[in-house]
Amino acid sequence: MPARPKRWYQRWWVWVIVGFIVLVVLPIGACTAIVGGVLAIGASAPAPSSSSAPVESDEPEPSIVQPSAAPTPSASPSGEPAPTAAAEPLAESVWAEIVAGYGGTVPSSSPLFAVTSVEDVSSGTIRVFVQQDLDDAGREEIARQVFNLGAFNNTALTTVVVQAADGRDSNHFRRDFPYLPQ
Repeated sequence: MPARPKRWYQRWWVWVIVGFIVLVVLPIGACTAIVGGVLAIGASAPAPSSSSAPVESDEPEPSIVQPSAAPTPSASPSGEPAPTAAAEPLAESVWAEIVAGYGGTVPSSSPLFAVTSVEDVSSGTIRVFVQQDLDDAGREEIARQVFNLGAFNNTALTTVVVQAADGRDSNHFRRDFPYLPQ
């Protein structure tokens, strides 16, 4: 009697495909859904092409800024900044300054690499979301780097609220860092 051929689920290549899907495809899809489409934490997002038309939506734009390499307004030939429709939100300008200070991407060696997003809270106050649990010294270091790298000469930023993964907020004030311009 001839040997029966193996059923489809008994073949080695079926389990290789299943393993690939479970170990590679599903985690990438889950991470993209959780992070809201950001490529990777600390990675710079691709620049939007200038030929694409803006997409109109009825939903208001969120005030949360995902850490990425945000383009800064270019200067005109006369040296003045290009006109914008509205003033850039404080959180966005601070994070753009931080990313520019690092040359386009926050390195993994920086405490700011753990920042998942920043948002405007009120005039002069931004909240920085961190994906790790931090002790008081870690929270202070995040705030110190935000002030130093993102708003050293921008005195409009007076308060940085650091929210770690445990959900606790800690307020850090510009006046507590005496070497910063007041």
